This record gives sequence, C-alpha cells and structure tokens, in this order.
Amino acid sequence: MPILVDTTTQQDHKLATVMREVARDLKTIATDEIELGQHALADHLGRMFTKAALALLGAIVALFGMAMLCTAGVVALAPAIPQLWLRLLLGAAVYLAIGAGATVFFSRRIAREARTTLATPAHEFADTVDAIQKGLSH
Repeated sequence: MPILVDTTTQQDHKLATVMREVARDLKTIATDEIELGQHALADHLGRMFTKAALALLGAIVALFGMAMLCTAGVVALAPAIPQLWLRLLLGAAVYLAIGAGATVFFSRRIAREARTTLATPAHEFADTVDAIQKGLSH
C-alpha cells in the first residue's frame, strides 16, 4: 500500500517562508529609501544653510557699501540741491529701492533653487512607495 504524504502543508510552509522573505525584502527597501531620503534632505539643508549664511554676510557688506555710496551721493548733490533734508530724503529713497529690489531678486532665486533641488529625491521616494504598495496589493 502506497504511503500518502500531505503536500499541502509542505506547500503552505514554503509559501509562508517565501512571503516572510518578500516582506523582509520590502521592509529593507523601504528602510533604505527612507534613509536615502533623510541623507538627501540633510545634504540639501546643509547646502541651503551655507548659502543663506553667505547671502547674509554678502547682504551686510552690501548694506554698508550702499550706505556709503548714498552718503557720497548726498554730498555730491549739494551744488544741485542746497537743502540737506531733501538730499537725505532722496538718498534714503534710492537706498530703500535698491535694497528692496535686491531682496526680492535674491529671495526668488533662492526659493527657485530650493524647489528644484529636492524635486528629484521626492519623486524617487514617491515612486518607491507606490511600487511597494503595488507589490503588497498583488
């Protein structure tokens, strides 16, 4: 009489082992992607901090330089405009206009760079999460 072996329990055990390995691999992939995202974010923030510090230093130097230039302009306008208060007012207006224009220009430039630098890692992370979700649903 032949001996019957129950193969369903062996197949269930193999399937369970494969599923555990797949789950472990998915967990490893997700962990690695999160770690890569953290490193990309840290690198980005470090570069942005350095740029901001340099921009602040440059702004301070430019601030003093523009102040001296406007002061020289006020003195140079003495023959054309004899009233000191009017020359000072014009110098302050020029100073404010140039400072505001530079601030708007550089803040837009920094904001544009910040958006483009993180776009690629963010899309890669989103694609990985989508792939993991699709893998778990099948």
